[in-house]
Amino acid sequence: MATYTRHPAEGEARRPAHPRTAITRRQLEALRLAANGNTNAVIGRAMGISTHTVADLLEKTYRKLGANDRTHAASIAIRLGLIPLQAIDLPASFAAGTAQKRF
Repeated sequence: MATYTRHPAEGEARRPAHPRTAITRRQLEALRLAANGNTNAVIGRAMGISTHTVADLLEKTYRKLGANDRTHAASIAIRLGLIPLQAIDLPASFAAGTAQKRF
């Protein structure tokens, strides 16, 4: 029998599958690398694992945080203090102070 996952409607947050289940060190490492804009391939190379394993780690992390995607998961992790703001690298143009104001 096939199992189907209902994707949450826009604006509707996913409920955590196991709200008391802790995020593992490896899941948090993958999420920190994702929060810095890295692809699953780059994360996999950095962690010494396959891109499929990266995707699995991140998906489990999304469920634990009740997040819809990697951006949402990263935002939640930062808000909860799981990823410190200092762990997020700025693009070179911002770090060098050469970014143009857009607002």
